[in-house]
Amino acid sequence: MNNERNNRQGKTLDRVLIIGSNHYDYDIIKSFLDDIDVICENAANGAEAASLCCSADPDYYSLILTDINLLHDDCSQIVNSLRNAGINSPVEPLAPFNKFCVNMEPYEFYFYIAPWIKNAMELTKNLEKAIIENGIVPTMDPKICNAFLGVYNMGGNVDIFIKHFNNFKDNNRDLVSRLGRLIEDKEYSQAMNICLHSKEMAGMLALTGIHRYIVDLEALLVNPSDGQSPTSIISAIGKELEGICQIQF
Repeated sequence: MNNERNNRQGKTLDRVLIIGSNHYDYDIIKSFLDDIDVICENAANGAEAASLCCSADPDYYSLILTDINLLHDDCSQIVNSLRNAGINSPVEPLAPFNKFCVNMEPYEFYFYIAPWIKNAMELTKNLEKAIIENGIVPTMDPKICNAFLGVYNMGGNVDIFIKHFNNFKDNNRDLVSRLGRLIEDKEYSQAMNICLHSKEMAGMLALTGIHRYIVDLEALLVNPSDGQSPTSIISAIGKELEGICQIQF
């Protein structure tokens, strides 16, 4: 790791450090940064972040993002410790994907980081023009996917949208069977984790139908003893997945 970091001291690429984010959010953030050739690293807490930063040049990281769920005092302490160590990188709070993926609101991740990340700035500066020129796949059923919002969330890049759309299909073909087994075994926390990750990606891709049913299933899993069966919701998720998997690019 140290050799890799030393080899990258030339700062030919942007780098982002994520502090305190859960591994689901981190995986998603990393995948989006990979799309625009940005290096992403993770620190569990402020102490680990300071150690990483102090082992490199003061401006080694183009941007440091802290989980917005960290307490205010924790964030202030992290910033103070970094500044006291001579770290000049901007530090900004990052709202988790889950926060914006409940009501299918736009999640402007690329726009949010654009002031500090040159590749994100290039991606988003001509958003409307990019969408008009590239077009949005006309076969998209709006009941399955709000394609305009999905492409918007991807910074206006249709290719990135298609990549993550296809990844979602590949990664969730067995979603119904996985959820069914976990719920049958009363492994509700694991089922919730699967719902969280699937919901976040569905929200980013604006997969309206499956997103709605996953939100409903999450609500049911919060109080599994209420006696309401999840069977109908899981069946609806399965039907939405069938529609998603039929879409080819």
